[in-house]
Amino acid sequence: MFTGAIAASYYGRPRTTLDIDIVIAVERSELVRLSKALQRASLVVHQKRLEAAWESDHRIVTLNDRKSAHTVDVIFTDTELDRIPGRVSGLPTYYEAAESLILPKLRMLKVTIQPERAATDRQDIKAILESSKIDLKSLRKKSEAESTIAIFDDLIRTWSRYAQIKRFSACCRDSIKSIFQFPRDRSDLWHVGIRLTVSYMCR
Repeated sequence: MFTGAIAASYYGRPRTTLDIDIVIAVERSELVRLSKALQRASLVVHQKRLEAAWESDHRIVTLNDRKSAHTVDVIFTDTELDRIPGRVSGLPTYYEAAESLILPKLRMLKVTIQPERAATDRQDIKAILESSKIDLKSLRKKSEAESTIAIFDDLIRTWSRYAQIKRFSACCRDSIKSIFQFPRDRSDLWHVGIRLTVSYMCR
């Protein structure tokens, strides 16, 4: 299943990325078959690197693409994938569930030093919250267990304020449009002036 920036873009804020993150539930005995499948996808794969990654604590291996400068981070897991069906370029696939996608980003925020990376993760989380139905009580309980509750509460506060402002702006825009219904014989310049006014007031 897709995770990382690709999954975040699927749920919320589309953004550019140079790598693709995928999570694969696979047994060690299946690594040879997985290696062949990844090679057919034009990735540079070394069997020993896959085996070493599968046995490591982090269980992640980065593979280069033969046809571009992009890379693929393969994340191994033994647990059942928390995923939802979706599509990419018209093809059926799976994306990591929204709640499961937020939790690792909270963990990253806890240890991230670079402000640019932290800002990106925060924006991803807010976009996911805005576009998805999330059980906030369940998510808060899990973040508390992972010692990221302070980060979670701060994000929820700022996201709630942003959502309120956005709803107010939409209401403002709709109200002004309904009030200023001008006859068609008004000049185009007048209409442009009203549109600019509405845009300025509700931006």
